[in-house]
Amino acid sequence: SMSRYARGVWLWDTAFHVFALLSGGAGPRTVRKAREQLEIVFGVARDVGHIPRVVGPEAVEATTQPPGILTWAALVVHNVTGEMNFLRESYEVLAANNDWFYATRSTGSRLCKWEGQDSGWDTSPRWDGGSVEAIDLNSWLHLDQLFLAAMAETIGLPPAEITKWKQAASRSKEAIQSNLWDDAAGVYWDRRPLPLNNNNNNNNNNRFVKIVTPATFWPLLAGIANTTQSQRIVDRVLTKTALLTPHPISSVGRSESTFNPEDYWRGPVWINVNWLSALGLHCSGLHGDAELLLDAAVKLVAEWPYPWEYYDPITGAGLGAQNFMWTGAVNIIMLSENPLVHSLLYRHMGCDTVHSKWVSH
Repeated sequence: SMSRYARGVWLWDTAFHVFALLSGGAGPRTVRKAREQLEIVFGVARDVGHIPRVVGPEAVEATTQPPGILTWAALVVHNVTGEMNFLRESYEVLAANNDWFYATRSTGSRLCKWEGQDSGWDTSPRWDGGSVEAIDLNSWLHLDQLFLAAMAETIGLPPAEITKWKQAASRSKEAIQSNLWDDAAGVYWDRRPLPLNNNNNNNNNNRFVKIVTPATFWPLLAGIANTTQSQRIVDRVLTKTALLTPHPISSVGRSESTFNPEDYWRGPVWINVNWLSALGLHCSGLHGDAELLLDAAVKLVAEWPYPWEYYDPITGAGLGAQNFMWTGAVNIIMLSENPLVHSLLYRHMGCDTVHSKWVSH
């Protein structure tokens, strides 16, 4: 994707690349390359104080991107290699990164906020009004805490360290369920933070950012949503007036005033969003809906001689950068259906409804 983006190692792109590498096998060169991708980012994180968004050959872009996904990737690498030193060193960086979010992005309601490039959904209308207590960020943090508890246990850290992460995961789950679920609408929304020293406007309905996007699937990905919530979300957003466009799924609901099928994160299909949303749907037992998203994504990529950055949800036209590597990487992951990647996620989410093909035995 050099035609549009600076050369470097990007945070959540790195996880997609690790998963794709390991989907091709577990040979020594493949595993070494996957581990090195993570070590590049983790090495710089020790100096920055958290995992940065981009590590380039000449500069570091010390903003952020989704937590949790690199913790997942590090555990997958460890499950292949069994290298305890790698896991210990990864844990140090990843634990500090989770703490950093709560130290710098907390809103005082047990939720954290972000917007724009930090999210990876750079121009989404979700933050047209500024930063939000975001569904995806807080779901990623919850997943991260589950993974960190597993890491701490595998390393053999004291029980108090393991308990710390399990309790943090319990708190983050409760905060999402209490503050970001709209029972009247049957979806999760982002929420505008309260102004500092303002405790008089805690009405969620007034603070919800009511824009339909696939972010509402992230509590399914994190194992937070219950069965009833998951079905209600599907009933609300997988419709032709919302995300179920001719080439699903759009990154903004089709009936939203901000929907634009050609404008970056304001309408187009992103292949990684289809994949991650499908993982959450599978965990919730909604296998038909999950397969619909996966089949649509694979078909879109196959219609072009190279992977595009994103796609028009109405026409299927490729948009943005050509030869976009996370699209290519996620396509490999979807086609390989690698249990190394999926079973680890599902095990820590506690899924018991997942197709056997997604789970290693």
